[in-house]
Amino acid sequence: MTLSNILSLVIIICIVTIFILSIKDQIKIQNELNNSKYKIYTFDNGYGYINHKRITIDDVKSYRNLPDNNNLYYNAALMSLNEFDYNPNYLFGAIILQWIKNGIITLDNNNSIYLTKQQQFENVFEEKLFSNLQKASKNNILEENELKSWVKSNYYSFYDILMLLTNSEIKKLREANHIKPMNKSYVMDEEIYNDSVKLLGLKKYLMNFSSINEKEINDVHIWEDYLIYANLFGIADRINKKMQNHYPNLSEYSNIDRFVAGVLAVLFVTSNND
Repeated sequence: MTLSNILSLVIIICIVTIFILSIKDQIKIQNELNNSKYKIYTFDNGYGYINHKRITIDDVKSYRNLPDNNNLYYNAALMSLNEFDYNPNYLFGAIILQWIKNGIITLDNNNSIYLTKQQQFENVFEEKLFSNLQKASKNNILEENELKSWVKSNYYSFYDILMLLTNSEIKKLREANHIKPMNKSYVMDEEIYNDSVKLLGLKKYLMNFSSINEKEINDVHIWEDYLIYANLFGIADRINKKMQNHYPNLSEYSNIDRFVAGVLAVLFVTSNND
């Protein structure tokens, strides 16, 4: 037997072994589920938990801390998986604010976005979104009306990128076995469940933001992150004014919030007409 044949045989054995272990794992889980103390709760989108019902905002406590995993796209995926009133259009505003925070773009007093010609993105879909904004701009200076016009003409392309940003993160979770197929459903693990509870708790905290004492929050970066997540949740208007009163030097964020609100209006009108 040649070395090539031996290597091929080893590869085949490894593949078969992995398959057998996977089947054994599924059988073990299924046997556990057959026990009366285990039950799968599935949502309309086909995802769910073992022994955990749908997470609702009435059942969670307010959570003022930022998510343990502060990856915007991971948390957008959790919003989608748990059906937390998630709309991919809201992700756009959160991305723009995150780009400002990270110095990727800047905004002038005329609400024009300055796009640096070359940027390095780890996420290919984020890079594609940035590229599309450059296409919509003139000389890498993007005005609100230019973006509105481009979004209206290229709505499906724009929306697809936002969807891909979310779905690619869900795919990673499945590949990492945080989500497993089971009984014609996709079951999420305890880590996703715990992160989701805290994420919805943060939304609850921000929804009641008007009653929060500004002195409790003395870190400007926390306000920046709060506004990013408020955009992801679709409730940015609840904290924008509060932030202006406490940190007037963050007027750039207020300006971009108005910019984003105008673009979102076009997105929602266009989506409802199609």
